[in-house]
Amino acid sequence: MIKKIILSLFLALFATIILSVAYVQVTKPPLPENVDAMLEDVMGGNVPNFIMGQTDTVYSGDIPIWYESIGDTANPTIVLVMGLGTPGHHWPDYFVQPLVDKGYHVLDTLRRVGGYFSELGYRDIM
Repeated sequence: MIKKIILSLFLALFATIILSVAYVQVTKPPLPENVDAMLEDVMGGNVPNFIMGQTDTVYSGDIPIWYESIGDTANPTIVLVMGLGTPGHHWPDYFVQPLVDKGYHVLDTLRRVGGYFSELGYRDIM
């Protein structure tokens, strides 16, 4: 009896997944006809300035860790740590600049597995 219930639940889940994939494939919006020109226009344009301050590297043992220093280092420091998988320099200037304008020194660092910290592979540092 329990085997039949588990099998029924598995088949219902499998059918739901298959139908969901089919629905997405059928209803997804088409790409514009000029998508290649749009991509070339974006790739040929100016890249936004993600780095706002001075960058440097500190070491934790033998592992280099990248950071960015924004504002006067004599001011009180706020340390920004971006979430897992996102480099620190993705903090938007409309968030960082008001902190600097209010008299803070902003230190933007990267998690050890999220950016410019090292040339080592993921397994080598964990």
